[in-house]
Amino acid sequence: MKTIRFSLDEKSIARAIKSLEVYERKLAAKNKTFIRRLTERGIEVFEEKYSETNADEYTDLAHDKPVLVLHGSYPDLTGEISFSGKSLLFIEFGTGIYYNTPVGTSPHPKGGELGMTIGGYRPGSKGRFEWWQIPSGEITNGIRARMPVWNAAQKMAEVAVSVAQEVYGGT
Repeated sequence: MKTIRFSLDEKSIARAIKSLEVYERKLAAKNKTFIRRLTERGIEVFEEKYSETNADEYTDLAHDKPVLVLHGSYPDLTGEISFSGKSLLFIEFGTGIYYNTPVGTSPHPKGGELGMTIGGYRPGSKGRFEWWQIPSGEITNGIRARMPVWNAAQKMAEVAVSVAQEVYGGT
């Protein structure tokens, strides 16, 4: 923790104020660095999991890269991983019973809670199909749930303390 010592005279108080302003700017820069590094770790995992999909016809990673978006400024700075790929929900939660858990369940830890269950995307199918036709006319068995968002969030939570120690050190 930073200590600023001063006496109760005008020059000393002015120096203390200047020191606090410098400290505030450094802390704001470190906060931005912390958020950037943490989300970069999440993006690494996101890209890895997203690229593992068995559905090349659905993969938009070659065209759309996840990016870090920073919002606001100190002290209300936030960061997010933004991705505009059309197939993200399918790759996150999985589709089809061929690669995933039984109909009505989800291989994703939040799938049931969010209503994203296997067989839930195609109301009325009740798991009768192990394949279906995609718009290009090809037959697919669905997509294995790769959970790029879930795994990125887990990684970011796992490394948050170590990244904070790297960035803030003895601040």
